[in-house]
Amino acid sequence: MIRDPGQKAGASPLRVAAILLLARGLVVLLAGIGLERAWLHPHGMWHGGPWGGPLHGPMGGDEGRRHRAAMAHELKLTPAQAAAIDSIFAQQSRRLEAVREETRPRMEAILDSTRRRIDSLLTPDQRQRVQALRKRHQERRHGRWEP
Repeated sequence: MIRDPGQKAGASPLRVAAILLLARGLVVLLAGIGLERAWLHPHGMWHGGPWGGPLHGPMGGDEGRRHRAAMAHELKLTPAQAAAIDSIFAQQSRRLEAVREETRPRMEAILDSTRRRIDSLLTPDQRQRVQALRKRHQERRHGRWEP
């Protein structure tokens, strides 16, 4: 594009359009992720963790023990260091669980509202199908799912 010598330099309309289009795509992606979490994961991470068990996650449960053992091995922690770090993670887990318990009712209310609003847009057949998907997902999360 040839510029008029008197024209000030700035963002070209094409560049502005590209940035706006990219921003719109990012917003749509994030909205889609949020809807997917609210629709297919009705209880999400607010029921004891992202995988459904109490204090389950990177530093809780069997997986947490494996992570901590790998960290202790990799860092060559002394037994005293490993015990102190385990204590820190236990305290952190209790504090996080307290925050989850405080916020769980509000989060569930928002997720329930979102599901109801989405369900209201669906046909009766679509509602039945999404309820079956939700049930299957919940059973799979709790180890009772069979294909």
